[in-house]
Amino acid sequence: PEHIWGEIPPYNSNLTEFNIKPVGTGPWQFKSFIKDKLGNIKSYTIVPNPRYSGPKPYLQKITFKFYPDFETAVLALNQRSVEGVSFLPKELEDKLNNNQIRAHSFHLPQYTAVFFNQKNNEFLKSKEVRWALASSIDKAKILTEALRLKGEVIDGPILPGYLGYDEDIEKIPYNPNLAKKSLEGVGWKKMNRDEVPTTTLGMSEKDSDNQEYYLTSGNKILQVQLTTVDLPENTKAAELIKEFWQAIGIKVSLELISPARIYRDIIKPRNYQALLFGIIIGAENDPYPFWHSS
Repeated sequence: PEHIWGEIPPYNSNLTEFNIKPVGTGPWQFKSFIKDKLGNIKSYTIVPNPRYSGPKPYLQKITFKFYPDFETAVLALNQRSVEGVSFLPKELEDKLNNNQIRAHSFHLPQYTAVFFNQKNNEFLKSKEVRWALASSIDKAKILTEALRLKGEVIDGPILPGYLGYDEDIEKIPYNPNLAKKSLEGVGWKKMNRDEVPTTTLGMSEKDSDNQEYYLTSGNKILQVQLTTVDLPENTKAAELIKEFWQAIGIKVSLELISPARIYRDIIKPRNYQALLFGIIIGAENDPYPFWHSS
């Protein structure tokens, strides 16, 4: 409301008391929080809102505790300092050593996709190149090796159960042979790595690259940089995608960016060629952020 927020400068909005002690109309209300010496919130407690008109909460209190990393959160869970962790990377599930801990999986309203930025890579302006990149990705293998089958293969940005979902949407099947033919059809030709001129591919890259052949056209080599968040699941998926693309002759370099930098340095300035990124879409599927032309 303006009578509360009107005089608060935007750069102070995260720090103001009205933000960390909010007033709302939902079933819960703020009670207390604890900070450390640096001002970081360590715990945050909410209690039922007696003025809420809907169904009353069954619990009398919920306290959220915040940890600097997943490893510390797992330690707190094993030591029974907390009763649950809302999310845990799959590679840390094996570190749960308390036999009373139970893991539950559920579908999240999110998807992960590769986004192409045609402005930063001239090759991506070709529909045939984009189609080849898409059809050469073995999604089932990514699901098995990167996600341990905890997910499902999708074919578009609108998820099942959401307004606008179309189960008959055109699907791009995994077919690396057709991907190769698509690229050959627009002039890309095979060239063994030892035959690529040093002016096209630097010697240091030739020495370190174990790719059998590249696709070339004139003095150009078909290449793309794949950027993703430096998290285990994303990294594993990106490494697999690199293998798939290299298998059809595309030269691929990986760029891993820390979670703290990905939005500021990569997404907001559109500083990527191909971006492997997970999108949380929330209760209403609004594809605007990554799909609107602006």
